Amino acid sequence: MNLNTKVRLLQAFNHIVTIPAIAYAIYTQQYYLFAIAAVSWLIIGPISSVITLHRLLTHRSFKTYPWLETVLSYISVISTVGPTMSWVALHRQHHAQSDREGDPHSSYANDKFSFKEAIKVWLGYDWKVPNIPVKYIKDLMRSPTHKFIFKNYFKIIFAFSIVLLLIDPVLWLFAYVVPASMTVHLIGVVNVLGHYHGYRNHETKDRSSNSWIANIVSLGEGWHNNHHAKPGNYHTGEKWWEWDLMGSLIKLIKVD
Repeated sequence: MNLNTKVRLLQAFNHIVTIPAIAYAIYTQQYYLFAIAAVSWLIIGPISSVITLHRLLTHRSFKTYPWLETVLSYISVISTVGPTMSWVALHRQHHAQSDREGDPHSSYANDKFSFKEAIKVWLGYDWKVPNIPVKYIKDLMRSPTHKFIFKNYFKIIFAFSIVLLLIDPVLWLFAYVVPASMTVHLIGVVNVLGHYHGYRNHETKDRSSNSWIANIVSLGEGWHNNHHAKPGNYHTGEKWWEWDLMGSLIKLIKVD
């Protein structure tokens, strides 16, 4: 069983457990659990996927303190969307072959939008790539941090889960399982709607578009056409009303 399959199985487990967890919180009227899930999702969702995996590690659109980059990289493991090296490799391949043959998460088949392909992309955008394209991550392969994360990915998640379970099983559900499940959909909505729904500020060689829906869900990642036109920008909003909360947060942690 390859790495991608293991990650998808773990995501499936989290989704299955999420349903009774939400039902439990509603039935027992412990609504504060949703606040815990929301705060945790902000950390392992937008901050980990948008800031760390996407804009920092994949595109190197900004620099931050080395110790902070290391901490953010380890936190991104809890998002359960794959090790840093595999996520970055697949996303760099996506930009190299966007909406063409070889794009690991394209919703198009035979040059037409396909709901079947869109569902696959929504649930995990590396279905079409059985092996990690290592040619895109030669920089990360030299990093002890990212090599350690890749080798011990599931052990890190397991250790984190054990700690939370020992504190309180309910905390494990709402500080990890539920927000990790939601993070899958955060990335999915951006990758699908970002190449299907919205408007374009730039003429690019792909179908990237700026989607208000994706931007609200991801707190700033929805201006996808802007991003594909200028992937090196850490702030994706260009017009005054194109708000990018994660881009604004990056201003607080970036160093020149």
